[in-house]
Parts: sequence; structure tokens; C-alpha cells
Amino acid sequence: MSTPDRKELPGTEKMEYGSGKNEAVVYNPDVDVSGVDEAKLIRKIDWRLIPWLSFLYLLSFLDRTSIGNARAR
Repeated sequence: MSTPDRKELPGTEKMEYGSGKNEAVVYNPDVDVSGVDEAKLIRKIDWRLIPWLSFLYLLSFLDRTSIGNARAR
């Protein structure tokens, strides 16, 4: 299967992996990230991920406990 040619953004560099078919944009000077507060961004990501990860950890613990109880009977 051939992939369609993509238009390159001006000023972007591409990194090629292995056969050269996979391309990733490494740097784009047109995107302004000077106004991003990294600490605030990390805090926002944490508030979104930590509750879900905690819930999944709880389910994992309950599952392990249930398997142990089922085996004992």
C-alpha cells in the first residue's frame, strides 16, 4: 500500500526511522509555546489522570483479592 504524499509545513524538520516511511515532525517554529506555564499544565494533567489511575489500581487490588478468596474455597 502506498501512502499519499503529505504537504510539509514551512520550517519543519523531519526525522526518518528505519525505512524512511514513518515521518514525525520534530520541530515547528510556527507554534508559539512561550505562554505555556509548564507547572500549571502538569497539574492539570495530574488532576485528570490520578483519579482514573487510582480507580484502576483499586479495581486491580479487588480483583487480586477476589481471586485469592475464590481459590481458598
